[in-house]
Amino acid sequence: MKKAIIFLLLISIFLITSCKKEKEIIDHNIYHYDISSSPIATEELNEELNNAALKIAASSVGISVKHKNGLINNTGSGSGVIIKKENNDYYVLSCRHVIFNNTKTLCDEIKIYIDGNYYDSEVVYYHDQIDVAVIKFSSELDYIPATINLNNDNIDGNIILTCSSPYDMTKYFNTITVGNISNSKRIIEEENLNGEMINNNYLQFTASINTGSSGGGIFNIKGELIGIIDWMLSNNKDNLKDMNFGIRISEFSSNINQYLK
Repeated sequence: MKKAIIFLLLISIFLITSCKKEKEIIDHNIYHYDISSSPIATEELNEELNNAALKIAASSVGISVKHKNGLINNTGSGSGVIIKKENNDYYVLSCRHVIFNNTKTLCDEIKIYIDGNYYDSEVVYYHDQIDVAVIKFSSELDYIPATINLNNDNIDGNIILTCSSPYDMTKYFNTITVGNISNSKRIIEEENLNGEMINNNYLQFTASINTGSSGGGIFNIKGELIGIIDWMLSNNKDNLKDMNFGIRISEFSSNINQYLK
């Protein structure tokens, strides 16, 4: 009799647990998997970002422009990156639209700004289809060109840093932001300098930028230059955020090879 009672209890437990499992599968359809992962060392990441920030700030500059229109002087500013030093001459990479005015002509006065110092400069190159330009200035002070990385395929999702001097160039000189690559091969149709419609390739990224950031550098976590900031989508009505675009250095490196260190 005792054996029969024990047997019935075991059968009851089995049926109850079986029904419960079946109900969970029907109601929730949830399957649990064991995921093994290594914790991210926050201190190590912060150290890498700090080292990269120090490196990229050393090669970043502001750009002040002036366009004379009769008695009126229109001024503006942008950003750039030193990419080569040759004796006392320095070559700065920036965007073409930073040094052009609204009528698509070169500004009358272009100066490079670094930590309180202004340098007269001249444009030595600009591309009529890709929004890039190279500017030269001279100084006896020792500035450090950026380290350039042209091998940057398969970087979607990668952490990046930007360095620029937005809004008020002197007040916010060398503003560093951190984000990631949203899409490394974003194709955008746009008008070139000659008014023709063409397709250009862009890096889409999330690091915060603002007016005046154009021409600033986009760097990987090692502090190597992989692109320059170009433009951002801005629409308050649709509340767009972090839709920013830059140009990969490898897109035009063959055109400016003589200005690369």
